[in-house]
Amino acid sequence: MSSDENIYFLGKEKTIKVWQLNVIAGFLLADDIGYSKEDAYILEPEYFNTDLREIVILINKETANNDRFYGRLNVDIEEHYPVQWTEIMLQTPLDFNLNIKYYNKLVELRIKEELKG
Repeated sequence: MSSDENIYFLGKEKTIKVWQLNVIAGFLLADDIGYSKEDAYILEPEYFNTDLREIVILINKETANNDRFYGRLNVDIEEHYPVQWTEIMLQTPLDFNLNIKYYNKLVELRIKEELKG
């Protein structure tokens, strides 16, 4: 068993989905939790599952805005994407220092999949 296989505690696809939701939750709950938004960064939508890409694009638009008012975006996503919003809110939000580590691992795994396939 490779070291990558050891990290999939819920099975590969479920683990990747949970990590994606954790990353998104970190952005959407940054205002509520009081995370410093100075370290917010742009996400590449293609590294997320299809059902989350529109949300990632909205997060990127807010990240490009100097105010980075993710709390308002959270309300909009709840209204327009209720199923995904519920999945996101069930996850542990990550501060941006940890968030970037999960995101980088997601990118690394997706690139490996693309190279295989």
